[in-house]
Amino acid sequence: MRAHGIERMVMGGLVLVCTMTAATAARATTPTGVWQAGGIRTGYPNAIFSADGSVVLLAKPTTFEVRRASDGVLLNTVTLPAASQAYDAMAFSPDKTLIGLTLFNNAIGTIEIWKVSNSTLQRTITTDAVRNMKGLDFSSNGLVASRERFAYGGGGYLRVYRVSDGALVRKSGPVARNSAPGGVQFSPNAQYLAVNDSFSLMGVTVLRTSDWGAARNITGANVFSWVSDSASMWTDTFQQVRISDGAVLKSVTLDGATGVTAVTPDNRFLFAYDLVNGGASNTIKFVRTSDGGTQLVYTPAASGTMVWSNQVNAPHTLLTYEICPSDCTVYIAKMPAL
Repeated sequence: MRAHGIERMVMGGLVLVCTMTAATAARATTPTGVWQAGGIRTGYPNAIFSADGSVVLLAKPTTFEVRRASDGVLLNTVTLPAASQAYDAMAFSPDKTLIGLTLFNNAIGTIEIWKVSNSTLQRTITTDAVRNMKGLDFSSNGLVASRERFAYGGGGYLRVYRVSDGALVRKSGPVARNSAPGGVQFSPNAQYLAVNDSFSLMGVTVLRTSDWGAARNITGANVFSWVSDSASMWTDTFQQVRISDGAVLKSVTLDGATGVTAVTPDNRFLFAYDLVNGGASNTIKFVRTSDGGTQLVYTPAASGTMVWSNQVNAPHTLLTYEICPSDCTVYIAKMPAL
């Protein structure tokens, strides 16, 4: 049984749940479905849009499927050997050619790089991690970053490697004092790497990938999502912060018990789900970044069914959500006019 709850991993960050008492009237409707896929691996994320939004990577218990986003046509399948099926984190390269996995077996931490086109293991990067790596992300210029969980007496480090030859480019830290998942995200233009630093900063450190100096420190928050122009990012306190000067461009106070999983590419809405008694309800919604009000409520399933929002693709044409009574079914639907 999949363990959904207040804390969920989202592309390297934590979903924030905000509780307020106010409510906002909103349009209610049902999603316009395009296709769906069942038997998805438990754990999150398990359905990832590519950077350009044209394909979806689906994680199944023993395989990965790469499907065309517009209609679900199967493009490639990557079959994992038994040793790689117990991975801790996964990532999809921006060019859609590689899948990354982190593993910790027999006290050895490795990053596996799989080639999508022929389902082969292209590279194994052996690290000096002493704990499993729950954060992983590819850059658009050939780097892969991992964030290690904290271990008493060691661990908690950021490591960055070159994909082409597995060479270590950067190791710093510790950046983790706890075992929270995720916590590394490259900016779309690969000029920055945002890292959750719960060890000393208790916030987000944004590093320049040119010299690995700190471009911005944001205290009291974690990384949530980069804005598409790479000039600013959203934190899990739902503030949009500009990297150059630290200015808060937007700040959202959410209504109701709300968990957020994505920001729409036009930066106008948060894609979210509703919580009831600590679990997801049967509704998902779009919340305005301008004032925190609810713009639209979707009801994809009957009352008593738990429905979770996922992602919106880059062209702003499709969204994903999931229903997980045991194993998950991922649904791809048309993006509404908001």
